[in-house]
Amino acid sequence: MALVGTWKYVSAEKLEEYMQATGVPENLREVARKNQPTMEISQNGDSWTIKTIVGDKVKDSTFTIGQEFQSTSLIGQPLKCVVTMDGDKMVESQKEGGNEVIVTRSVSGDELVSTMSFGSVTATDLSSNLWLVMTMMFSHMLSVYGQNSTENNVLLNLLRTKRSSDCDNSNCFINIARNSICPWHYRINFNEYRRPRSIPEAICDSDSPRIFPTHGLSCLPISAEIYVKQLTFNGQFQWRNVDIRVGCTAVLQ
Repeated sequence: MALVGTWKYVSAEKLEEYMQATGVPENLREVARKNQPTMEISQNGDSWTIKTIVGDKVKDSTFTIGQEFQSTSLIGQPLKCVVTMDGDKMVESQKEGGNEVIVTRSVSGDELVSTMSFGSVTATDLSSNLWLVMTMMFSHMLSVYGQNSTENNVLLNLLRTKRSSDCDNSNCFINIARNSICPWHYRINFNEYRRPRSIPEAICDSDSPRIFPTHGLSCLPISAEIYVKQLTFNGQFQWRNVDIRVGCTAVLQ
């Protein structure tokens, strides 16, 4: 399903008007302004999970299409929700008292398009597939800065793994993170005094692989060394090596 994946905020239209209309307090609107949300959409049979992360605020919902479920908004409001499918579009109804928000999510090209409607106010949010963002970022770093280390080449091979050799679009990417026996997810490693400031970094979901018996295996992160520019005490940016976790693997204890 095209909706499945990890999506990183790119831009938004009328988000401020939407937050005002839905009663988001000023302190949380400021969090939204300063942070770039990440959305993780996964599917396991009939069960779907959508996790939205904005700063230190996390909204995690698991549901079945067409069945009402209870959820909580990012500002703590209890919600009654129903998600339906309209072709390739996912339509979510969120009700709180007599108020209703309609959220529609669909994929256009390499972007997730989310529209949020409350009364006469509609905001649009565009997000990019994080796998593609990572691939482009590391490809650029390799081509510009000449990094040919084994770790970086392994990373690129992992990110560029496809279902077949003749498949050449974003739908061909395999979500290695979700299908691994040591699955992982991504968080943004943010440093205001570094360029790039935001780097996706892998977090292992568990210390143990999802096989039984485990055969003495445990899950550990895989790290790659990359070059970044770091602000120094003299006010200048200088090149530094940093280790970034890029995935997880099973190793013998």
